[in-house]
Amino acid sequence: MAVGRRPVVAHPERYRRDGSPVELPEIAAWRAAGALLQVNAGSMLGECGETIGGLAWKLMAEGLIDLLSTDHHADGRPVSPAQTGRLLAERGAGVQARQLLGENPRRILSDRPALAVARWRSEAVA
Repeated sequence: MAVGRRPVVAHPERYRRDGSPVELPEIAAWRAAGALLQVNAGSMLGECGETIGGLAWKLMAEGLIDLLSTDHHADGRPVSPAQTGRLLAERGAGVQARQLLGENPRRILSDRPALAVARWRSEAVA
């Protein structure tokens, strides 16, 4: 971005438009316009329902996620980054987990650009 900043769109998999989930092409357009996409780790774990979880995994399959976060707002719904990393590794996304949960956050905090995260391939997207 011109002033050295990039917006981060938090949990795009949970956004709705006219009562329906925002579709993948619109989310991809936000990223193409320069935003980083930060998916909620709870969505990856299935804690936000099948529709939201499915969209989160589709974003992973398309290589559109830049960061994973806990989106922790209350003690009543803790999300474990370690648990999320293990699930991603079990599904063949260990490299992506390390980038999304570790490398990209470190890069952003040290004022370096986030790395592009490879598309995740699975026989069937969750």
